[in-house]
Amino acid sequence: MRPIAVSTRGTLVYILRANREDPEDQQVKFTVKKTLPLHVRQQILNAVGMDENQNITPAIGTRYVLACRYGIMGWEGLQDDRGQAVACERKDGMVTTDCLEKLDDAWIIELGMEILERSTIDAEQVEK
Repeated sequence: MRPIAVSTRGTLVYILRANREDPEDQQVKFTVKKTLPLHVRQQILNAVGMDENQNITPAIGTRYVLACRYGIMGWEGLQDDRGQAVACERKDGMVTTDCLEKLDDAWIIELGMEILERSTIDAEQVEK
């Protein structure tokens, strides 16, 4: 069987789990990269933080934020508390911090997990 090269091209639409049963016109649709580039995956894997004893630990939250910064390409249907559309702004190839701050932490975790999971190729996927 021939090896399969990883492609970092292409996007897909992701709808948050809690939003999937809502009518389609009320769903927020996030456009995310199918796979993150290697230099981004490496940066995410190297993300660390400090615990309460000043020990270096894997910074899971940081990884999700980085995955969202690089992996979210845009969204539609997100509104502010006045019903106005919230734009997804990108600069230098990633979502801006101001823009990410408009997302709920639980959304960042869910989206970050999804982006990271899609960017990891395991042995089973390689066999396909």
